Amino acid sequence: MFDGYLRWNTVTIIIAAMVGVFVLQSVERVWLHSTFITDIGSLTMQGLKQGEIWRLITYTFLHADVWALLANV
Repeated sequence: MFDGYLRWNTVTIIIAAMVGVFVLQSVERVWLHSTFITDIGSLTMQGLKQGEIWRLITYTFLHADVWALLANV
């Protein structure tokens, strides 16, 4: 029944998430002139001291440019 469909494995999901976050981050930066996604997702010692433990995971999805994204993928 599912032979013709794309099968999503863990690596594919992570790559799709990285690309999706990069697109959102780029749109936010260029059109909205904001850095909200970067501000709440980047890894900072101050954020960790405040108990923002999600930063240990979310920083891996943030990329400054296309080359950084390609290097991580």
